[in-house]
Amino acid sequence: MAIGIMPEGNIAYCAEHNLQTTQKLWCFCVEDGEEPNPECSECGGAGYTPIVKRPYEVYINEDNFRLIWNDLGVELGDGMFGLIHPVMLRRRLNNPELSVRQQAVNTQPGDAPTIFGGITLSQAVGYYTRLRDICDEAEKREVHVVWG
Repeated sequence: MAIGIMPEGNIAYCAEHNLQTTQKLWCFCVEDGEEPNPECSECGGAGYTPIVKRPYEVYINEDNFRLIWNDLGVELGDGMFGLIHPVMLRRRLNNPELSVRQQAVNTQPGDAPTIFGGITLSQAVGYYTRLRDICDEAEKREVHVVWG
C-alpha cells in the first residue's frame, strides 16, 4: 500500500487550477498482441487504466513511509492518516541529526550506496527534496501537509 503526502486539498486545488494530467497505464489484462479482456475489473475492457498526475504529491510505500516519518520524528498515531503544519515539517526536514544526513556525511567516495533503513541514500534524498517542495506549496496556500 502506498501512502500519499500532499498539501491539504491538493486534489481539488489541482483540478480547479488545471494542474493535473492524465497518463494511460497499460493494464495487465493486455498481453503481447492480444485484445484487452472485456471482463477486466481494473480497466473495464479499455486495455489501460488512467493515472492522474498532480504536482506537489508523493506516494511512498508503507514501509518506506514509516522509516521516513520515524526519522523525522513525526507521530503516526493509530492510523496512517494525519496532518502537520508545513513549517514544523520543514524544521524536521532541516534537522542536522536526521539519519539521512548522518549517513551522507559518513559515506566515503567509492562506497556502495548507503542504505538508510532499507531505502538507498539517493531515494531518501529524493523523498526529502520532494517533501520540502510540498512544504513550500502548503505554506504558500496556507494549509497543512496531509498524509494517508
